[in-house]
Amino acid sequence: MQFTVDFSVIAQQRIRVSLVIPASNEKQFLRLPNWIPGSYMLRHFAQHVHAFNVDGTQITPVSQHEWELAPHDGTTVEYEVFANDLSVRSSFANDVFCFFNGTSVFLQVCDSLEEGIQDNRPYRVHLTNVPQDWCIDTSMPQDKDGYICSSYANLIEHPMLIGQLDITEFTVQNTQFTLAFSESPLCDKAMLVRDLTAIINHHFALYEGPIPFVQYHFQTMLSQTGYGGLEHTESTALLYPRNELCASNREGYETFLSLCAHELLHAWHVKRIQPAALQNPTLGDVVNTEQLWIYEGLTSLYDDLSIARAKTISGASYTKILAKNITRLLRNPGADKQSIAQSSWFAWTKFYLQTATSTNFITSYYNKGGLVALCLDILLRKESNDNVSLDDVMRILWRDYGQTGTGTHDSVIADICRDTLGINVDNFIQQYVYGTAPLPLLQLLPYIGLALKIRPSSGSNDKGGDSAITLLKYDWGALCEQHSMGVKVVSTIEGRALAQAGILPNDVIIAINQQLCTFAQLSAQLNRLNGEQCELAIFRDGRLLQMTMLLHPARPDTAEVDIIDQARFEAWLSPQCN
Repeated sequence: MQFTVDFSVIAQQRIRVSLVIPASNEKQFLRLPNWIPGSYMLRHFAQHVHAFNVDGTQITPVSQHEWELAPHDGTTVEYEVFANDLSVRSSFANDVFCFFNGTSVFLQVCDSLEEGIQDNRPYRVHLTNVPQDWCIDTSMPQDKDGYICSSYANLIEHPMLIGQLDITEFTVQNTQFTLAFSESPLCDKAMLVRDLTAIINHHFALYEGPIPFVQYHFQTMLSQTGYGGLEHTESTALLYPRNELCASNREGYETFLSLCAHELLHAWHVKRIQPAALQNPTLGDVVNTEQLWIYEGLTSLYDDLSIARAKTISGASYTKILAKNITRLLRNPGADKQSIAQSSWFAWTKFYLQTATSTNFITSYYNKGGLVALCLDILLRKESNDNVSLDDVMRILWRDYGQTGTGTHDSVIADICRDTLGINVDNFIQQYVYGTAPLPLLQLLPYIGLALKIRPSSGSNDKGGDSAITLLKYDWGALCEQHSMGVKVVSTIEGRALAQAGILPNDVIIAINQQLCTFAQLSAQLNRLNGEQCELAIFRDGRLLQMTMLLHPARPDTAEVDIIDQARFEAWLSPQCN
């Protein structure tokens, strides 16, 4: 199979593609995926395919993304892909770069529609009419005739970033790494390389044994807004706000490091260690699994933990990040209703298709999954007198599943702990993975030298982590943002003051007790209130309404984490793998 990707009309955000298919005496099928591995939502990439034309045989649509080809003596399929999705999942082009994943551009040739992506069918890719001053970054294997992949599964593992790129290469333990930015970043690249090198060394040491790749690419699209990462076997696609990655924004820089650490860990823990159900999908229909908490939750613990272990941030900085993660959980009433196993299973709809009220009904297998992983790590240490940790679980997953290509089953974590490490965590898994019991963070954190304090918020910008002098006097219970007329309500928390008052998402609060309401002064205005209630003037869909909000004491929903035993905390931060 020979693809030619033509960039002659890239200025119009269109990618021209032709596919040459050798002769076949049997009917064949063409399909474009409905979803991309690592992002569990039906995205219907075929909606962006236009000008579809087949030369030399009859073609019949089978579904919205599948076609049947009659037997032929060789045929060419031509089509265009509209590249206007600035994300890590699809394809995008502007005047300085183009990015695309294979799932949104390359058709799969199948003998049957039941055939998975592991088809052992070779595919070649040739790029043509690339703008003269553009360069190409990809991990796709290359020979003298272009790019070549051994299967469709391999073809879609190598996204391409093409444009006026800023490229830096460096080597860690004989493995070549490439930093490819869509434009020159504002950060200190020498410092970024040093910090990434430390993080990479952490990951190499964590998993031990042979490194499963000889090259790795961090492909970053810089933009005004947007955030995301998507893992691949030898690369990751990243989207990051350009002004967050600059010398003056330390928090933004550290968040970028954490994002890189997260996606790099997936090169082992998702791309090679996988749930059995996701090893050879058709990428057409939903594939349900309750294991996403294992893959995203554990990785969410290690992303921030690894940058602290690598000493790219201080231990004190790590405790602030941890406190912010705990705060997110405390402000998520859905955590009392949905388990992280359920969150994993319903990722396709409830997690990836969230509404303004979703936080009241669902929880995140990333956020809560990461905190469950933290509790599990501390529990393993306590039960083993510090001889066993979650690091051991990660290594066993790699040894027994990743290196053998064996898919994981739902009870894999409990089974490893019980049968290999000799520690029974069945009750823990039942309570905190399949149940919704409050996490025992208050009880467990002191074992690693930390103490959790939960207090009311100091205002709309308080994400937790820092101490606060002035706290909110009254409950509010909503996520809000600035609006030209006042304060716009993005979402309300079930059972909290604004929800009880009947305030809805998208309402704009313009006055409290007949005083102008502004986002900047909201906390101070609330703290000046007295009595049992206040009056709110709001606009709802262009209508002016008067609402009454009862004044209740502010609820504790914000976390601080303090170091109470520096030695124990430093010992916990020092990985067993070093």
